[in-house]
Formats: sequence, C-alpha cells, structure tokens
Amino acid sequence: MAQYAERWCAWREGGGLGCVQDDRILLEHHALPIIGKLDVRAVKRDDLKRLVSELDARARAGFRLDAEGNRRRFGHKTALNVWSVVRALFRDAQKAKAVDLCIREDNPAEGMAGPDAGAKKAKAYLWPSEFDALVRCDRIPDAGAACSRSPSTRTPGQGSSPRSSGPTST
Repeated sequence: MAQYAERWCAWREGGGLGCVQDDRILLEHHALPIIGKLDVRAVKRDDLKRLVSELDARARAGFRLDAEGNRRRFGHKTALNVWSVVRALFRDAQKAKAVDLCIREDNPAEGMAGPDAGAKKAKAYLWPSEFDALVRCDRIPDAGAACSRSPSTRTPGQGSSPRSSGPTST
C-alpha cells in the first residue's frame, strides 16, 4: 500500500495537482500507519472499516500519537480529509487514466460510510448595536483600541458598509 501510495502521489504531482503534498502527509501520518503494510490489491472493505473506526476514535479523542509518542491535534475535519484521499486512491487504483496505476477490478471504498463529521460548530454574531456597546464599555479596558472605528462612529461620506467606498448619491 505504501509503495502504491507513493507512485499514485507522484503521478498526481506530474499532472499538476497542487494538493499532493498535503495528501501525501495525510496518507503518511494517518492512513498508512493503519493499512500501509497491506498490498493495495488485497485491501478489503473490512480493512477500510478498521481505518474509518480508527479515524473516528482519534477525532473523538481530539488527538493522535505521533511516532515519538507525542500528542498531536486531530479533529473530525482531518478524519474527513484523510478519508477523501483514501477514497481517491482506491478510485484511481480501479479507474486511473494511467494504465500502470489500474491494479484493481473493484473499489473497496465505493459506497462506504466515512468518518463522522462531528458536531457543527456554532458561530456567534453581533448586531452593530451590540458591537458598539461592547467597544464603548467602560468595564473593558481599551475595548475600542483593537478597532480603528466602530460602525456607529463613521462620519458621513466614509461609507456605511464594507462595499461602499465613498459618499453615496441619490
């Protein structure tokens, strides 16, 4: 698997894909330690289920252990990115345009459920009046220093929105 992954990455690099270095890192750090010793032609769905289970476990824990035993951050987004690269590798092992890369009759990753996406992070937004109250708050030292101007302190002609570049005419 590791040798095929290197050939596959080299082929994609030769095709001008800019993401290959990131994909190579995802494979080396996350997928190959789990399924890298297997022959790519012998990988079964159960092997990939084991990979997905391990990716889920790492994402739930929030970390993975590197080769030296150090904890490294690992989230659901990384798990999904690893799975995306593994799926592409097996897709190309079956259907690549380069004949020497087509070494499988099937794609064991096809139709398989990947890692969990995790909880969707909520985003906080402030209304302009709330922002203005925040930067004018006396209980927060230098609250307004981080902002050059709050929206309510703009003078006419400076534009009232990010898209506006000057005074508006009616």
